[in-house]
Amino acid sequence: MGKKSQGLKKAGRKAAHLPAFQRGSSSTNPDRKLPDNKKKGFYRSKSTIKLLNLYKSKPQQGKEPQPTAPARIQPDRRWFGNTRVIDQSKLSLFREALSQADNNPYRCDGDAPRRDLQGSRR
Repeated sequence: MGKKSQGLKKAGRKAAHLPAFQRGSSSTNPDRKLPDNKKKGFYRSKSTIKLLNLYKSKPQQGKEPQPTAPARIQPDRRWFGNTRVIDQSKLSLFREALSQADNNPYRCDGDAPRRDLQGSRR
């Protein structure tokens, strides 16, 4: 019991001399205590230290919004009017028409090597 009371006395004496929270003097601490014998303009400002700490810090995990369930997009002309999607039956008809046009020497329908219709090149 004697040792415990001595520890409390030491802690009580120490707490009387120092504040509850000490401001550190680290260069990355924006609330650091500056030395009294140095000029104010020599040290970084609080905003500069905060900016440097921001650059050095890593993003916190889980802060990004998580995707919700897939939403349904209504079939509307605003979203699907200007697409280049073609039906498979219409594509086969177009390929047949192109193959017939390739056999006709009097018809010109564009630069043949630039057409890419999945195997319908010359």
